Amino acid sequence: MDEKVVLSEDAARSKIGSRSPSPLTELDRADTSRSGRSRRSTRSQFSSSSRRIKGQPAPWPDPYKYEARSLFCLTLQNPIRQGLIFAIENPWWDRIVLVIILINTVSLIARDPYDVEQFQPESKLRTAWEILSTIFNIFFLMECICKVLALGLVIGSRTYLSTAWNWLDIVVVIIGTIELLPTGSSAGNLSALRSFRVLRPLRVITKVKPLRFLVIVILKSVPELRDVFSLCLFVWFVFGIIGVQLFQGATRGACYDMDTGTNTGTAPCSPLRLSSDDPIQDQILCPMTQECLRLYTPPNGGVTNFDNILAAFINIFQVMTQQGWTDIMYALQASLSFHVWIYFVVLNFVGPYFVIQLFLVVISKKYAELNSETKALEAATALAALKPLKKDGPPPVTNRVHPEPNPPAQKPEGLNGHSYDGRDGAPPPPPPV
Repeated sequence: MDEKVVLSEDAARSKIGSRSPSPLTELDRADTSRSGRSRRSTRSQFSSSSRRIKGQPAPWPDPYKYEARSLFCLTLQNPIRQGLIFAIENPWWDRIVLVIILINTVSLIARDPYDVEQFQPESKLRTAWEILSTIFNIFFLMECICKVLALGLVIGSRTYLSTAWNWLDIVVVIIGTIELLPTGSSAGNLSALRSFRVLRPLRVITKVKPLRFLVIVILKSVPELRDVFSLCLFVWFVFGIIGVQLFQGATRGACYDMDTGTNTGTAPCSPLRLSSDDPIQDQILCPMTQECLRLYTPPNGGVTNFDNILAAFINIFQVMTQQGWTDIMYALQASLSFHVWIYFVVLNFVGPYFVIQLFLVVISKKYAELNSETKALEAATALAALKPLKKDGPPPVTNRVHPEPNPPAQKPEGLNGHSYDGRDGAPPPPPPV
């Protein structure tokens, strides 16, 4: 009888426990489990911070910052690698490298382009510059070797070449190393590689953080500049077609003697009126014995002309740069009419004062976006560094000495509201629907 009572009581409890829980309860359990897992992962992620709080020293070099092995042989406990890591982490490392780059830039500026072996075979100044260039190449080579030994070369996410900014550095170092090779008949003439010395000042970009940020802004703005560039091409096409239709062959005019057929040197000229030696409305007219023929080469070495669409593009680009565009306008005024200024004024308004400014607007907008993202990332990083300090701190102090015992399990209630203990031998009541 007692076994039946026990079995019936277990069956009632199983029926009560088999009720489907509410969605809210399931969500609460899921959130609780996720929060527990997140707390465990956060606690394991910032275990180094907790060790620092407890007084234990932090590991150095940081295994989260450097690869476990460099070049498959140097571990983090290797004294040579530890010394190199200590050197490159010192702020004076980058300062000294930056000073050497600036001195190298000054030496490139101060060189005399005519101080070559053909003109001055025994120049002591050229010899001194060559020795100084060799010293710079050796210094940059040693810097690259130290960083490769400390960080590793390729394999790994924290190696030397994992950062794209170091690609330029290693290219400059490789070219400088080739310059150190002998230039005999077997090695060939490597003097052409000396022209790549101009890449050394570009290493300043990799050392100065604000310059790197500006380069990133420009590169990130390229996809958004496609529409602006399309609008600029449209303006070029429209004004190029108008220029070809209005000014084709206008700058080729020159005065020729009709008796001898020689050019008198007056160019450009206007073939509109030939009855006067005086200019009319800023037009250059040929004398009575000469005639303006469009057979001469255009001004500025044949560049200033609107004979085809490509030549028109070149002149429109010059107008957009705001450099020397008045010479083009004066040449057309001398050969056609004074009123060609309308074309150039409209082109100046639409081009430099409208289209070109859109490039600056897009770059400025991208600069503001990246600047705000950088500040938000720095704030999130600082907040993430402070969170483990709060979580791994000492537990709160309470007045309880012993924990409370677990509350007794509730017994199933009968139909009359009284608790059922199974002692009367009757089967348990069915659960309410």
